[in-house]
Amino acid sequence: MGLLVGGLLVSGVSRPVPPRLPVLDRVPPTGRGRLVVFGDPSCPECVAASSGALRSLSRHLRSVRQGFDLEWIGLGDSVTPPALGPPVLVVDEASRAAPLVAFLARSPEQAALRRGERAVLVDPAGKVRALPVLSEPPPRDLLPAITQVINGR
Repeated sequence: MGLLVGGLLVSGVSRPVPPRLPVLDRVPPTGRGRLVVFGDPSCPECVAASSGALRSLSRHLRSVRQGFDLEWIGLGDSVTPPALGPPVLVVDEASRAAPLVAFLARSPEQAALRRGERAVLVDPAGKVRALPVLSEPPPRDLLPAITQVINGR
């Protein structure tokens, strides 16, 4: 029994700590980590893909909901928010969505973000930390990045 516990302890301690996520940009802080997905009105398939990705992520992130938000932002007045339900927040306040839409406009990954293939990962201090891929369930690069944001790395 001691060998088993000791082996698990040594394995956990010897595992390298992942590097800190870079700061890609800044938006106003909310005091909570969040993953933002956009819905483009010119592409109904994109709205369906982004809302489907959020539904899938809400199942994977059940244990971190208290410190982390999933947000959906429609790009334009003609976008009808999909029926996502809790815990996904549909951000329809222009003042809250504007900084993220401005980030989208200057991002080199704008096309992928508009199609719902990528999302914007923001830490509680408003630092944009990653643009993870959403197209593969469960997203392999997304879950570790969310863990780092929640743990303050």
